[in-house]
Amino acid sequence: MSNILWIDLDIRALNICQEIENSALVFNNGLLGRVVRVEENRQNSGVYGVGVCFLTQSDKNSRDIQDLFSKLSRKPRKS
Repeated sequence: MSNILWIDLDIRALNICQEIENSALVFNNGLLGRVVRVEENRQNSGVYGVGVCFLTQSDKNSRDIQDLFSKLSRKPRKS
């Protein structure tokens, strides 16, 4: 199973993403995505490129997504 991540975005960036992909799965002003690729940068040790496939509304009922919703709902947000 790939890791699922939540990307916190300001409202302007979030709106742009939603215009591009109107079925994007948005939660607490952030996008949800699944890590699909990780590559280490050979010229810069400790730096990685990460490929993310953004989740859509049709993915929101999967068990791992529901678990993430639960965890994110309990976590206090930074101001």
